[in-house]
Amino acid sequence: MDDRKRYKQYTKRIRRMEDHTLCEQYLKDHRWGKAYEWIEAKVRVYQNRVARRLVVANVFGLLMSVIAAFFTWVVLYPSADKKELKAFPLATLCNDLFLKLCEEIPGGKPAVIGGLIAVPFIVSAVVALISLVFRPRKTTDKDSVNRRSAKAVKERLELLQKLREKCDQGYMTAFFLYFLLIVVLTGLTMTISAVPGGLNPFEYLIVGAVCAVVQAGVVFVCAWVFSWFCTNKETWFSIYDWYKVLDSVIDKDKPKKETYIRVSDRVKETEFYKEKFNEYYAQYTGTPYETPEQEAARIAREIELDLSGDGRWDY
Repeated sequence: MDDRKRYKQYTKRIRRMEDHTLCEQYLKDHRWGKAYEWIEAKVRVYQNRVARRLVVANVFGLLMSVIAAFFTWVVLYPSADKKELKAFPLATLCNDLFLKLCEEIPGGKPAVIGGLIAVPFIVSAVVALISLVFRPRKTTDKDSVNRRSAKAVKERLELLQKLREKCDQGYMTAFFLYFLLIVVLTGLTMTISAVPGGLNPFEYLIVGAVCAVVQAGVVFVCAWVFSWFCTNKETWFSIYDWYKVLDSVIDKDKPKKETYIRVSDRVKETEFYKEKFNEYYAQYTGTPYETPEQEAARIAREIELDLSGDGRWDY
């Protein structure tokens, strides 16, 4: 590597660090609007990157599934008898196509095998280059309205972190679905076709399971290669504690819990305090509450009943 190329890489790295340092300074200075705009621009970039990689992953997975199923049928063809070939016309079709390719393409069988293996990688690379035409949508002033708070910045920062993690996942779920597609094109087709062909479906269920184990290894290797190309090389997110300033500001803005107020003895002697205390005590114990006037009227009525002989004689 010459000095000029090394200098370009160094200056590019310095510019990235300065860019991220700028956002760190926005957070430290509580300039939430500027920080939100910076993070929003990164969110748009990663949304675009995730969408492009998803397209490339699906193209790669589909081609890989078809070619893996094709090779499976070609490998099974030489060991099949006439009855099996009649029950599995897909094996005959794939083998005839394979032999025709070996005759037409220079280099014969090795060239065909190597070329078919390279097809998913070549097509995916072309699709990835074409996808570079689609650029991330720019942030407009309308998108930043009412976003000048620490909470809004933290929510956008969490979205940015999720998008970065999604870029590093390699879309293993998508590859698992394409692995199921390979199993359908080979083992499941073999098992279902065995019944009308007069063959034992359980025997081919075992054959399909053995093929699936081999195909799982192929899918794992391809997924690892694809995820290696998709791994995010930026490590700036883990250098600075982006949430430190945000969490401290949000915690300060949270409403504090009500503290216990000690009631002085002078307040307890007031009639208002006694009345409210009796009212709340009655609600707490579930007993009927009476005001002092109601209590005096009740006692007078009970005394009057006792004197007339109709009461409980408890006075």
